[in-house]
Amino acid sequence: MAQDKIRWVIHYQAPSTLSECVQEVGRGGRDGKTADALTLVSEPTGWLDPQDQQRWKFFADNSAQLQQEARRLVRKLPKEGSVMEVAKQYEKGAIPLPSLHSTNQHTWLNPFHYRLSPVATTILQQLPLTPQLTSQKLEQFL
Repeated sequence: MAQDKIRWVIHYQAPSTLSECVQEVGRGGRDGKTADALTLVSEPTGWLDPQDQQRWKFFADNSAQLQQEARRLVRKLPKEGSVMEVAKQYEKGAIPLPSLHSTNQHTWLNPFHYRLSPVATTILQQLPLTPQLTSQKLEQFL
């Protein structure tokens, strides 16, 4: 499917990570013409809609799980590599890579290649992974 004529990118709920949001919004306007993005965001208390609280918990749990997977993965990764190599070598290994980026554990050399920061494994081991912390980070993002 050609994705070069997208004028609107609409999220009913915010993507669970900033990198997902950037990647999805980036699909609009690839042909150089103007595109618009709209994200409908729920509020975390559930005051307006009780299901909002469930959504926030889902996103927080999902983010915490990705961070845990990133912790396990970062110890096995080469200092530089490609997303394709990681995906081939580790089942679902490419999925936690954005979590490493969001915690400054690696930089993207280009959209397909990464370089780990020198202290990647040390910092990840020190990060507390609690649903409350994850919720706070999501609130800052949104």
